[in-house]
Amino acid sequence: MAHPFFASINWTDLEHKRITPPFKPQVTSDTDTRYFDREFTGESVELTPSDSNGPLGAIQEEPHFSQFSYQDMASTMNTPSFMNHSHNFPPMQ
Repeated sequence: MAHPFFASINWTDLEHKRITPPFKPQVTSDTDTRYFDREFTGESVELTPSDSNGPLGAIQEEPHFSQFSYQDMASTMNTPSFMNHSHNFPPMQ
Protein backbone atom coordinates (compact mmCIF):
# COMPACT_ATOMS: atom_id res chain seq x y z
CA MET A 1 0.00 0.00 0.00
CA ALA A 2 1.37 3.35 -0.98
CA HIS A 3 -0.36 5.43 1.69
CA PRO A 4 1.95 6.41 4.61
CA PHE A 5 -0.58 5.07 7.15
CA PHE A 6 0.15 1.52 5.93
CA ALA A 7 3.93 1.88 5.57
CA SER A 8 4.76 0.06 8.83
CA ILE A 9 2.61 -3.01 8.10
CA ASN A 10 4.36 -6.21 7.05
CA TRP A 11 1.72 -7.49 4.63
CA THR A 12 3.24 -10.97 4.34
CA ASP A 13 3.11 -11.47 8.11
CA LEU A 14 -0.44 -10.11 8.16
CA GLU A 15 -1.52 -12.48 5.40
CA HIS A 16 -0.03 -15.46 7.27
CA LYS A 17 -1.68 -14.33 10.53
CA ARG A 18 1.65 -13.87 12.32
CA ILE A 19 0.71 -10.41 13.67
CA THR A 20 -1.02 -10.23 17.04
CA PRO A 21 -4.11 -8.03 16.80
CA PRO A 22 -4.02 -4.95 19.03
CA PHE A 23 -7.46 -5.87 20.41
CA LYS A 24 -9.26 -9.20 20.38
CA PRO A 25 -12.84 -8.95 21.65
CA GLN A 26 -14.10 -11.63 24.02
CA VAL A 27 -17.20 -12.75 22.14
CA THR A 28 -19.42 -15.35 23.79
CA SER A 29 -21.86 -16.11 20.94
CA ASP A 30 -22.90 -15.26 17.38
CA THR A 31 -25.26 -12.62 18.77
CA ASP A 32 -22.89 -11.01 21.30
CA THR A 33 -23.01 -7.31 20.40
CA ARG A 34 -21.51 -5.78 23.55
CA TYR A 35 -18.72 -4.08 21.58
CA PHE A 36 -21.18 -2.23 19.34
CA ASP A 37 -22.63 1.09 20.46
CA ARG A 38 -26.27 0.91 21.61
CA GLU A 39 -26.99 3.65 19.08
CA PHE A 40 -26.78 0.91 16.44
CA THR A 41 -27.94 -2.20 18.31
CA GLY A 42 -30.98 -0.42 19.75
CA GLU A 43 -32.39 0.56 16.37
CA SER A 44 -35.41 -1.28 15.03
CA VAL A 45 -34.87 -3.48 12.02
CA GLU A 46 -36.63 -2.30 8.90
CA LEU A 47 -36.44 -3.55 5.36
CA THR A 48 -35.87 -0.86 2.79
CA PRO A 49 -38.42 -1.24 0.02
CA SER A 50 -36.81 -1.66 -3.36
CA ASP A 51 -37.33 0.90 -6.09
CA SER A 52 -40.26 -0.44 -8.11
CA ASN A 53 -38.68 0.98 -11.28
CA GLY A 54 -35.27 -0.54 -10.53
CA PRO A 55 -33.90 -3.97 -11.51
CA LEU A 56 -35.28 -5.63 -8.36
CA GLY A 57 -38.73 -4.07 -8.68
CA ALA A 58 -40.08 -6.94 -10.79
CA ILE A 59 -39.21 -9.58 -8.19
CA GLN A 60 -42.31 -10.85 -6.42
CA GLU A 61 -42.35 -12.36 -2.93
CA GLU A 62 -42.47 -16.15 -3.27
CA PRO A 63 -45.75 -17.29 -1.57
CA HIS A 64 -44.61 -20.91 -1.24
CA PHE A 65 -41.76 -20.06 1.15
CA SER A 66 -43.25 -17.35 3.37
CA GLN A 67 -41.91 -18.95 6.58
CA PHE A 68 -38.45 -19.70 5.15
CA SER A 69 -35.36 -17.89 6.39
CA TYR A 70 -31.77 -18.65 5.45
CA GLN A 71 -29.05 -19.25 8.02
CA ASP A 72 -25.51 -20.11 7.00
CA MET A 73 -24.74 -23.60 8.37
CA ALA A 74 -21.09 -22.65 8.80
CA SER A 75 -22.10 -20.20 11.52
CA THR A 76 -24.07 -22.82 13.49
CA MET A 77 -22.33 -26.16 12.90
CA ASN A 78 -19.92 -25.72 15.81
CA THR A 79 -22.57 -24.66 18.31
CA PRO A 80 -23.44 -27.10 21.12
CA SER A 81 -27.13 -27.27 20.12
CA PHE A 82 -26.20 -28.40 16.59
CA MET A 83 -23.58 -30.90 17.76
CA ASN A 84 -25.84 -32.56 20.37
CA HIS A 85 -28.51 -33.63 17.88
CA SER A 86 -28.29 -36.42 15.38
CA HIS A 87 -29.46 -35.23 12.00
CA ASN A 88 -31.15 -37.85 9.87
CA PHE A 89 -32.28 -35.93 6.83
CA PRO A 90 -34.52 -37.67 4.26
CA PRO A 91 -32.90 -38.33 0.87
CA MET A 92 -33.30 -35.65 -1.79
CA GLN A 93 -35.89 -36.46 -4.47
